[in-house]
Amino acid sequence: MELILLKSSACLFVLLTFYKLALEPLSIHKFKRVYLLFAIAIAAVIPFITFIKYVDPTFTFPESDPNALTPPPFFVADTLIEEETSTNYMSTILWSIYGFGVVIFLVRFCINLVGIFSKIKNNNTLKNNPFVNVLIEHLQTPHTFFNFIFLNKDKFENNQIPKEVLLHEQTHAKQKHSLDILFLELVQIVFWFNPLLYWLKKEVKLNHEFLADQAVLDQGIETKTYQNILLSFSSNQQELALANAINYSSIKKRFTLMKTQTPKPIVWLRSLLLLPLLALLIYSFSNTKEVEKDVVPKMDIENNNNTSAIHFQDEKAANTNDINNKNSEEAHQSTATPKEVADYNSWAKKINSETINLGNNVKSLPIVEEKNLVKYIDIYKRMTMEQKEQSEKMPFDGIELKIDNIDFLEDQDGATKQQIAEYNALAKKYNSMSKDKMIIKSKDVERLNYLYNVMSAKQREKAEPFPNFPEPPKVPKAPKHKKLKKGEDSSIPPPPPPAPAPPPTPKVTEEDDLEQNKRLEVTRAKMEVKRAKMEAKRQEMLVKRERKIAEKEKERRLKMDERRKALENRQAELLEKGDHIPPPPPPKSPIDHVIDMAKKDAAFYYNGDAITSDKAIDLLKKNPEINISSHTNNGVSTVHLSEKPITVKNGKVVND
Repeated sequence: MELILLKSSACLFVLLTFYKLALEPLSIHKFKRVYLLFAIAIAAVIPFITFIKYVDPTFTFPESDPNALTPPPFFVADTLIEEETSTNYMSTILWSIYGFGVVIFLVRFCINLVGIFSKIKNNNTLKNNPFVNVLIEHLQTPHTFFNFIFLNKDKFENNQIPKEVLLHEQTHAKQKHSLDILFLELVQIVFWFNPLLYWLKKEVKLNHEFLADQAVLDQGIETKTYQNILLSFSSNQQELALANAINYSSIKKRFTLMKTQTPKPIVWLRSLLLLPLLALLIYSFSNTKEVEKDVVPKMDIENNNNTSAIHFQDEKAANTNDINNKNSEEAHQSTATPKEVADYNSWAKKINSETINLGNNVKSLPIVEEKNLVKYIDIYKRMTMEQKEQSEKMPFDGIELKIDNIDFLEDQDGATKQQIAEYNALAKKYNSMSKDKMIIKSKDVERLNYLYNVMSAKQREKAEPFPNFPEPPKVPKAPKHKKLKKGEDSSIPPPPPPAPAPPPTPKVTEEDDLEQNKRLEVTRAKMEVKRAKMEAKRQEMLVKRERKIAEKEKERRLKMDERRKALENRQAELLEKGDHIPPPPPPKSPIDHVIDMAKKDAAFYYNGDAITSDKAIDLLKKNPEINISSHTNNGVSTVHLSEKPITVKNGKVVND
């Protein structure tokens, strides 16, 4: 909040300074009135303007010795140090002072407003459409509040007030100058602590006098005569804050502008200067939000013997400097939400119920959509141990998912182009048929209904109208037969003869049981032989598959050996010719890295506080084991040094 107020005040100061230097000497008083009123609005809006900058984050982590006993940079201590929280009395005191100031200025505003209305109510008024003259005894200076013009009663009745003064006050009333003052008074109640508002109100009141003077001179009144009248009516006495009155302190500037005629080229030139000024203010006092670019990952699926591994490779990895992939994956992933866990449980429960256990650790799994498989494996991976214990068992035990960043496709919204084309063809076919000669196929009707339901409302409006199929013919009723009298022959066929009685169940003896058991044993033995053959065939297929994998691995190693030998031969040839291939340069030390970043005008921070590059170099010399994190975005480099482990989230250093 404090930063927004400071930015807003700085914008208002720049706009008022530009007005004072470039616009006030000009005779474009109407434009200046609009400028002054919009200045406060522009100053309030600019700090809230936010520009989005898409960046590719780069990370740099200090190198860690794998043999050392010290924890890596991302190590988080198990014990947390509780800090004692103290009550911030300063905030309470400042808010109390602000509230007291608001009350004081609000009371002052109400007193001034009541004072004006009491003058109108307690004194004689004279209507002079559209104005109302309020006649007050012992009034020194005429002033205006909306359509009410306050005048000295004795001078008005004796016709001692010049018509130029009346015309001046009537201009204030016509142009509604009191609205500007009222608006600024209300703003001043809220921001009473800002001294720039007092300056702004003073400039607005002075510009009102310029406008009234210009209106009087436009009536053909001589400048010298009008100036003498202003001097005779000017006064240093303080009048009501909400009224427009003649003020002696502004007479000199008003006299100067009465004689000024600004050429149009100068007016255009100074007015056009506002454009670069506004651009500079927006650039200087607006906000910039860095958003990480969305990168579409590349997917590679590898199938092994009993497991399937799905690997996702993100192009962002090319931008990282010496980054631990595992820590980066865990940093970007979030814990599964309760809704995701519930969705996973319903999916896994369905798959587990459809899974058939064939024995010998062999399972027959149902067919699963690839999209759902990837989605729920990712949810299962992001679940905590407690969530996994309380959830359904993962149906696909042998699948491992390695993912950095992937967006899953949502369900299709509406029909596809092919489905719409199919629907249009069928609908057009039936719409062109005559109802009397329409031949309808039930499969076409079912397909039309399905496609029509899949389409969205917009797609239905653009598609062919749904065919108006006639109603299917009704099932004919059974014919009625007349009741027969005695002796008449019936046309109804006789009922079919009854089914023959089932043969009697033979009695089962002990010998029959033995024979049946023998048959079952033979059948079971045949099944065992058949199962053994299937298992042998399966083992043979597995051996062949392993052999193919081994052959491919052997070919790959042979190719690698050939390339290595070719490279060694090439190096030997170059050495014989006298050429020398230099070894790769050693990695830079932390001090050299900091010196390079200092040459790039990087910003340095130590434990969250800004420091100079010399200070950073001294800290590294004293403590070479200090943690360093540096990154460069759009040409701006930043280096963070800390005694504690450095945590980076979304390309930014997070201070614990």
